[in-house]
Amino acid sequence: MIQKIAGNRTIEGEASCAADGQMCGCAEEAAAKPSLAARIKSMARYAFVEFVDDISIHFIIGVAAAAAITMIIPAGFFDSINLGSGIQGMLLMLAVGFPMYICSTSSIPIAVALMIKGISPGAAFVFLFAGPATNAASMAVLAKKLGKKTMVAYLAVMAVCAVGFGLLLDALIRWFALPMPEFGAAAIQYGAGPLQTAAGIVFGVILLRSIAAKLIRRIRSKKTPPVC
Repeated sequence: MIQKIAGNRTIEGEASCAADGQMCGCAEEAAAKPSLAARIKSMARYAFVEFVDDISIHFIIGVAAAAAITMIIPAGFFDSINLGSGIQGMLLMLAVGFPMYICSTSSIPIAVALMIKGISPGAAFVFLFAGPATNAASMAVLAKKLGKKTMVAYLAVMAVCAVGFGLLLDALIRWFALPMPEFGAAAIQYGAGPLQTAAGIVFGVILLRSIAAKLIRRIRSKKTPPVC
């Protein structure tokens, strides 16, 4: 009975507090609310520091792999062997993307490099879809938590969806006669304008800062003795 009365008093106290607009913790929450300048600073830090720190290594790996593909594979290679589009091109990208330990950040420049060498947008989509979704870390966690049968079913569904949507993308491009990006000599001759050049320089500086910060943190962590 005493507990019931105490509980009723607590509820009544909270109701009166809410009616007055002074619920417990409201004053502290209002005082702790960051200012507009603090929120802009936090947003800028996430966009130009934390986010770049998350993708910098993967981005560099992707650009390096794309550069290697561009240098080694001749132009139009996949078209010359009839693997640039269609179901055969999709299956090739599926076979390439499944075993690769690759994230979405590094897969984008690789997909662009493959398109330069004759891969259709639909086949490039298959690579973008299958690679990040079936990396080794995800498969290991899935097999451990849900079992190998579930992992096999997941891979089968991923393969069917990737190929199906890749074929659909190529079909839509043909049906609507959508313009394709210029990857040949015309694009190289066009080059980059002042805005693109400035943006590239700024991004390069931000990327180098991120790599340097990671190296410094790694060196410091090695010098710091372990805590017993």
